[in-house]
Amino acid sequence: MANLVKRFNFVGKAGDTLHVPDLTEMTVTAKTLETDVTFQKYAETKFDLTIDQHFESSFKVEDIAATQAFADLRAEYTRAAGYAMAKKVDSTVHALHTTSSFVRRIGSTALTAWDPTANTNTGNGTDLTEAGIRNAIEILDTADVPQEDRYLVIHPAQKNVLLAIARFTEYQMTGQAGTIYNGMFGELFGVKVYVTTNVAVLAATDTTTNYHVNYLFQKDAFALAMQKDIRTQGMYMVRALATEVVTDAIWGVGVYRLNHAVGLITPV
Repeated sequence: MANLVKRFNFVGKAGDTLHVPDLTEMTVTAKTLETDVTFQKYAETKFDLTIDQHFESSFKVEDIAATQAFADLRAEYTRAAGYAMAKKVDSTVHALHTTSSFVRRIGSTALTAWDPTANTNTGNGTDLTEAGIRNAIEILDTADVPQEDRYLVIHPAQKNVLLAIARFTEYQMTGQAGTIYNGMFGELFGVKVYVTTNVAVLAATDTTTNYHVNYLFQKDAFALAMQKDIRTQGMYMVRALATEVVTDAIWGVGVYRLNHAVGLITPV
């Protein structure tokens, strides 16, 4: 998700707030002969993004373990820590479905609105369908959301569902989907499809049935500000006869354009 959303990189400190102008759509007026043009007044609002996420993943490799190991333990653990940090950044983006007034929909043909107070699965979380995906795309189209940089991010369980949709498998058979990278495994109706186990889980109100929150969205739906990208620092400690390694990152996430995303609620 971190590679698919609107991203800001800046220098600051934890607790900073990033202020981003939210430009309004320009208007067009008729030009009258021998009269000046009509200048539009600034009417921008601003989007505030708080940098409030600071996490770390650390480990210590003692000399005896490093000496007797068959592999380079520091390198192996460093890769593992970096992966864990990247997964944590992604999970904070996935969790943005909790934002007030977020457009929550399900994968049914009618795209019935998600009811957070429901205590059964009836009329709420269902598997994705071709009609449901087309209706979700229509929601973005109706909101004049740009056609480029649209993505569908789903749980592996819904990948299995998509593979049963003829339209998707027929497209795959053409060989037009391109190289598989970073979780991408195809394209459907011009929307690139990504698969991840990091999809957020929406807790059931009846404590028995949970749901996954998949996303169909355009890049500007979510914002990620990396104040300090994932870094790794190490130091040898003589008193411990060990190398201490710390991996950390500082960032903030938020919903940048609410109408640029649709949450597709499916069964866990």
